[in-house]
Parts: sequence; C-alpha cells; structure tokens
Amino acid sequence: MPVDMIYDTEPWNSETSIKPPDHPWNPNLTDVIWQLYPTSSYASQALKNGGLFWNPYLLGGAPALAQGDMFLNPIFLGLSAFLPTARVYNWLAVIHLFLAGFFTYILLREMEAKPFGTLVGSLAFAFNGYLVGWLAIRNVADTMVWLPLTLWGIERALKRKDWRWTIAGAMSFAIQIFSGFILWPFYGAITLLLLALYRSLVTWRGEKNIRHAVLPIFYTILTLGAGTLLAAPQLLPTIQLYFLSQRSEPLGASSYLDLKFALLRLVAPLLQGNAVRGNTYLGPFNYAETDLYFGVLPLFFLFASLRSPQRKLAWGFFGIGAISLLAVTNIPPFRQIVAAVYPIFLNTFPGRIYYVVAFTWSIAAGLGADWLLETGAPRRIAQYTARFLMYTALFLALICAILWVLAKQINPANSTIKFLANTYPQSLLAAVCWLAITILVFWALSRTIPKVRLIRSLSLVTIVAELFILGINYNSTYEIQWAFPKTPSLEFLENLDLQESEPYRLLNVNSGQILLGNTPALYRLQTLSGYSPWVLQRYAAYMELTKSRVPAFNHVYFFDCCQRLLDAMNIKYLYLSKDTPLSDLGVFDFGSDLNQAQVDPQSYTSVSRLYWTVAGKQQPVIYQHPPSRISYTLHLEKQATLSTAITIDSQAWDKPGDGVLFEIYLQPATSGTDVLLFSKYIDPKNQPADRSPTSIEVDLSPYSGQTIQLSFVTSPGPKGNLSYDWAGWVDPHIENFKEPSLKLVYDGPNKVYENLEALPRAWIVHSVMRVAPDNIKAIKTYLNNPKYNPATQAIVESNDPINHSIQLPAKDRKDYKDSACITKYQPERVEIDAFLDAPGLLILSDIMYPGWRAYVDGVETPILTTNLIMRGVLLTEGQHRVIFKYIPNMLFLGIIIACTASAIIIAILALTARNQ
Repeated sequence: MPVDMIYDTEPWNSETSIKPPDHPWNPNLTDVIWQLYPTSSYASQALKNGGLFWNPYLLGGAPALAQGDMFLNPIFLGLSAFLPTARVYNWLAVIHLFLAGFFTYILLREMEAKPFGTLVGSLAFAFNGYLVGWLAIRNVADTMVWLPLTLWGIERALKRKDWRWTIAGAMSFAIQIFSGFILWPFYGAITLLLLALYRSLVTWRGEKNIRHAVLPIFYTILTLGAGTLLAAPQLLPTIQLYFLSQRSEPLGASSYLDLKFALLRLVAPLLQGNAVRGNTYLGPFNYAETDLYFGVLPLFFLFASLRSPQRKLAWGFFGIGAISLLAVTNIPPFRQIVAAVYPIFLNTFPGRIYYVVAFTWSIAAGLGADWLLETGAPRRIAQYTARFLMYTALFLALICAILWVLAKQINPANSTIKFLANTYPQSLLAAVCWLAITILVFWALSRTIPKVRLIRSLSLVTIVAELFILGINYNSTYEIQWAFPKTPSLEFLENLDLQESEPYRLLNVNSGQILLGNTPALYRLQTLSGYSPWVLQRYAAYMELTKSRVPAFNHVYFFDCCQRLLDAMNIKYLYLSKDTPLSDLGVFDFGSDLNQAQVDPQSYTSVSRLYWTVAGKQQPVIYQHPPSRISYTLHLEKQATLSTAITIDSQAWDKPGDGVLFEIYLQPATSGTDVLLFSKYIDPKNQPADRSPTSIEVDLSPYSGQTIQLSFVTSPGPKGNLSYDWAGWVDPHIENFKEPSLKLVYDGPNKVYENLEALPRAWIVHSVMRVAPDNIKAIKTYLNNPKYNPATQAIVESNDPINHSIQLPAKDRKDYKDSACITKYQPERVEIDAFLDAPGLLILSDIMYPGWRAYVDGVETPILTTNLIMRGVLLTEGQHRVIFKYIPNMLFLGIIIACTASAIIIAILALTARNQ
C-alpha cells in the first residue's frame, strides 16, 4: 500500500521520525489508505469480537456488512483469522493475480483454445494495467477476477448441454458479490447477458434451431439468478443502503477522456503519468481506472481474432469492449447506448466500465493468439499486419522526435505542451520498441517456414516483459511498520478512551488534514467524519446544517467546531491539526456562524463561506459579491474587538472590473441608527498596491453589555462595474466574545480540547414536536432555528400524536431530575438505565437505521426517528431499563433466501445424479 502518503498528514507528519522517500504521493491512490484499509481492519476485528453488522466508528455509526468492504470476502476472512490486515493485503494481491490468470486459462481452454493462446489471454487479463492498477484497492481487484470463472461455468454447460455446470458459475458470481463493491459484479452480469444474447442471435442465424439458440441466454440467466440468490445476504443489505444513501441521487457524471489518448495508451502505458509517483496526467480520472494496457502484442492478437476460425465468438467479445471504450470517451451514440444498458453508468465514474473492456479484449486476444501461433493463420495476414505496425512505429517515432526537440530546444511556455514534450518522448520511445518486437513476430510469421516454437517463446517473453514493466510502476509497497504507527497524541486519545465511563465522539479538525477518512477506526475512536461510497442522505443533510462540513459526495470532513448540532452528537473532544483555527475558544467566528446572519434579499448573489489562498496561506473567507449586505445580531458580554481583512480573490485580478467598497456598520438595539465603523475601497485589478490584504481592527468596547447588529456591506466600484467582484472578508471574528467552551487537555504539535458543552450520548427531553415521517424540509427548518436547544427539545417523526400512548408534560421545567446512564455499549447492543421525573423522550445520539429495535423493561417499543438522524424512545416517569438491538432484517431475509436456494440446488443435483 502507498503508506508514504500518511506522512504528509497529521499526526504522523509532526509526531514521527519516519521520513518517506523524497517523491510526491499521488492523491488518486488515497482510497486504500483513508477508506479501505481502516474498514478492512475493522472487518477483521469484528469477525473476532463482534460488530460485523454495525460499525460505530464510521460516520457516527453505519451498517457494516452492507458497505461491501471485505466483510464477507471469503479469502480475506480466512487469511484474517491468523494474519494481520497488512499482511493479508499482500497475500490477497498474490492470490487474486493467480486466480485471474488461472480462471482465464480454464475459460479459454473450454473455448477450445490451445495452450499458447490460453497463456496469452491469461497474461493479458491477470496483468493488464486496469487490474494491476486496482490491486491496492482490494474490494475492487478481488471482485474482478471471478468473472472468467462465472463465464467458464456457462461455457462448460453449453459445451456439455448440462445445466449443472452453471452451479459452478453461480457460486463464482456469488463470491464476486461477496468479495467487494457491487458495481463490478453488476457490470459483469450485464456483460455476460449481452454476450449470451449475441451468441443466441449468431446461433439462430446459423442453425435456425430455437432450442439451441436460447441455450446461451438460458444458462446465463440460470447462472446469474442462482448466484444472486446465493449472495442475497450481501446483496439485500447493500440494496437497502443504496436507496438510503446519496448514491441513489443522479450524479450526471461526465467523462473527458479523449479518444486519441485512450487509443495511444493501448500502446504507450506511461503516456499520462505514473500511478505511484504522482506525475501529472490528463483527464479527471484516476490513472489506474482508465489504463487498459495489456501489451502491444496481445493488442494485435485481439485484432487478429476478428479473422480467426472463432471470429463469431471473438466479434462478440471485441464488440462489447469497443462499444464500452467509445462510451467512456463520450462518442455518440455509444455513450447513450451504454448509459441505457448499464443503468448506473452515469451515476459513478464512467471509466470503471473499462472492467468490461479489459475482460472481453483479453479473451479475444487469447483467441487471436491461438489462431496465429497454434492453428496457423494465412501468411498474408501476418504480412499486412507487419507492414501496418511498421508504419505505426515510424509515425510514433516521428512524434517522439518532434516532442523531444520541443522539450530540449524550444521549451514551450504553454503548460500542456510542456507536459507533453517532457513526458511523451520516453513513453512513445518505449511504444516504438515494443512495436519493433511485435513487427519481428509478425514478420517471422509471414515467412515460408516460420520457427513457430521460437516465435511463441519470443512472444511470451515480450508479453511478460512489457506487463512486468507496467506493473512495477504501480508497485506502491513500503515497510509494514510504516502503516499507521502510534504517536504521542494518539496514545493520549487511546488512554483517554480508557478513562471515560461512557462512550463519546471525537471531532478531528481539520478532518482533511488530521486522521483523514476512516483512520480513526484504527485507534477505536468514534467520529462524525468518514469516507464511504454510502453516505446516508439524512446524515449528509444533518451535517450540512452544521455549516462545518466540507461538502462532498462520498465523505464527511469538518473544518470547524462547535455548535449546538455538533454538541448534540456527543462531540466531547476535538483533535486539531497544527495551526488549525477554532471558532469556540471564546471567539465569535462570523464564517462558522454564517447561518445566523440575515442576508439582505436584495443582495446580488448568495453569500458563502469559502477557503481562499490569501498571502500564500489557505484562510477562511466570507465571500460577498456586491451589492450585498449581511447582518448579525449579537450581545456583547464584555469588551471585544472585531478582526478581519478585506481582499478580492486573486483569481479575479486579471479580469475586468473596478474594485469593491467594503463597509462595516453597527446598529445599537436602543437607537436603531446605523453607525459607520469602517469604510475602504480597494481595486487590486488596477492598483497593484491593493493586492495585499488590508487588515482591520474595530474596537467594540463602547458597546460592551449591549445588543447590537453588525452589518458587512460590499458595494461596486465608482463605475458600477460588477464584473468579477469576488469580494471577501478574511477570517472575520470577535476576540473575547464569550467564555470559551473548549478546554485544552493535550498540548503538542497537535492538540486535544475538551468540549464543555457536549451533550452525553443519551439524555432525556420533555419538549417534543411531531412531524410526518420523511418531512425533511420541516425537520431542517426546526433544527436550523436559532432558538432550538437540543438539550431540552426534540423533533420526532410519527404519524400518531406523541401523546397517543404517553402524556408528555404541558411545559418543560428546568428542575427535572432526569438521568440516562449507558451501562453497556457494543456495536450492536446498547443498554441504558433511565430515570424520569415526568414522561419524556429518551434520545440516543446514534444513527437511526432500519433494523434497530428498542426494548423498554423487556417489552419491544417503537423507536422514533429523532432530530433527523437519532433514535428516540418515549418513556413514562420512573425507572426504566432500555435496550437497543441491531437486528438487520434484510440480512436475515438474505440468509433465508440463500439457504433455501442452496437446499433446492442440492436437492435437484441429488435427484438428477440418481436418475443418471
């Protein structure tokens, strides 16, 4: 794994002496470090210690099994029983590369290819750039390798006219689903169905026999159907999670991968940078997700297959792969066709459908190699191919020379041309070398008496060499002791966890710099942040209300703290990366509390909090395009000072415009009259002196003890030109605004604060408001109300009146002597002793999800979805024992389906065996 990248983040950057090699890490390989390895480690521990179904460390709590991250991967679980996760990752790479080659080998042999052709196809699939590029991301690579075995079962059933062989394919398809991310089995299933449809049409056209024609479709449906039933324990929870997550929302993903670059990369694998060493590459996709290189020689074996005796079969494999390739490069009508056939195509990275291309073209390449070097192809085919290759090599050599001259002599200023000139020559030179060897192979085949054995040996050596050189560039292996070592601050947090009597949550701020993604789980720290393809829609909506999370589709990161909605989630401690500012150290941060501002409806555009590079440093900014006015109503408890700076975004300095007038007004509640505190006009576009941010200090001491309204106003320049008036107030805040709610408990390069206003994990409220289920808009409005106090108020979703079974008090009182003590906390079971002075609602600030059940004094009681994402149970006055249990119904339904399907299959096999 590329563990070197963690040393660019905290706490390892500041607190360890390990220094990785001096080369940039590639952010496109981060999934394995920030998401998959921590989740896999949890899966390994959960198998031994419980918690296989629910993960309390991910995103405030999330269904574990449904994530598809190694929890049911049979090889992973088997190895995890006696090996640490890091070692398991190594062995999984070795085992699955072997399985990819072996399954492809037996598939091609079943297709009647001879040994050499099967070797070529096996090497092409097992070591192509796409599969090898995904090796670090285990739940993807482990999934891909089972597709050839699934097709082998179908092929064997067709050859022997015996449906029982489809059971082998079905078991392979089930393991593919168990092995990881559901997208790849989905793509594979549709690919097999399309291939079966093509073969049925070809059979019908040739034989006009309906029975023979429907067999490919019948066996494929039988294989996939049985495999789906066997995998129901994984599949049903995943489908349930899918429809509750942001994944079900249309993304409209687009692809910008240029067709000419895609084609060039088939012969020059390093054209767009090195996947490990962080080189620049073209296009928005991870390089590993779009690298189809499976060798220059197999590429031309692929084209040869279209003229081979098995060309009818080869055309099916080639056609499906070609259409998928053209779809990713946005070539109509292929993109539209694939988007219709593969419904999730535009709801994820389209480049991931290259899985289909890598598989189908590798099989076709094996069929082509079998024809050319085993069966014996016409010499003229080899002759024409050699000529074409020679012209291609000369053309690439010419481009290589031109780019070399550009790089060495001209030194172009254009960054794209400069990148091409510095990167392409060596890549194209490598391509020319492999083409030269390929020309030699085809030239030898065109001779009268070719030395076939020698040509086969040369071909295999060539394929192995070029795929090895490709694969070694993806090798991101480092010493095992580098993988997430403990540091002083992490040891403090682990010891802190032992001292606490009840569970609590930690907020890592800035989450994009310290303990990224799911890494807190490695240290058994429960957080609100996390990185998952399955972020719940409700969870994302709640965190967006905090105005502290970084908006993203598949992760939740925080750049600030704290406020009542985070306090309600039991954020008792904060873990800060060095130099990270906080808004709750007795400071009023206007940016963090932007939701409290009143925005003038006449404002030119909406106001937002952004991060800009100001004076060479990333800083929080309130973006306010003129004409605009935002106002805050504040009560100044003590003498205070307003601090900020004004600037216009540097990206607008070379744009049209005439600057911005910045003003600050104060209006005492007693007078109702605006007082101008600050006014300055800057024009960095035309006045270079204004490009440095202008610092501002406004003394608010004369208004101490008063309620005031502070207004930030931006107006266009003297000419009224609004063009690119990207005005910003840099980190506006008031020092000494109130008593701090955060207490420093660990001081080092990274710091730990205790949040004194955090609510416990479980507490009692008596003021409860009801809304209809799924009325998200009303719930968000309620939670966003400045008067909402989560310590005493709650909003629940129910079709029945709240007092239908329990009469809540008419008024809330402050003298209730309620208590809620967690006596047992496990991932799938929480026990609470509660005492209430009056009927009320017990709130557990863990995530509500289908499958959670509550038992009050041994009697099952409905759980009310509370505050959008929490669990609530109505209780009468007095002492109660409340137990929350996670019983995932979809999982057990899946187990019933899988067991029933297994029993039926075994019974049918037994009956058919007896009859024979």
